Amino acid sequence: MVVSPTTDQFSQYVCEQIRLKTPQLPAPPKLNFHICESWNSGIIMVMSALLVAPSKAHKYSKEGWEFLKEPTK
Repeated sequence: MVVSPTTDQFSQYVCEQIRLKTPQLPAPPKLNFHICESWNSGIIMVMSALLVAPSKAHKYSKEGWEFLKEPTK
C-alpha cells in the first residue's frame, strides 16, 4: 500500500502532538514492468476472445448436437 506524502506528514504531525512513536513504513518495491503493457495485453486477450466467441459457440453447439444425435441412430 502506498501512502501519499500528505497523509504521511499528517500522521507524523498527529503522532508528534500526542507523543506517540510509530514505526516507519517500508519503501515500496521497485517494479520492472510497465502497468500499461500488462493492461494492454489483457485488453487484447479479452477482445480477441470476444471476437471468436460467436464462431466458437456455433462450433461447440454443432459438435454437441452431433454428439447427442449419434446414440439415437
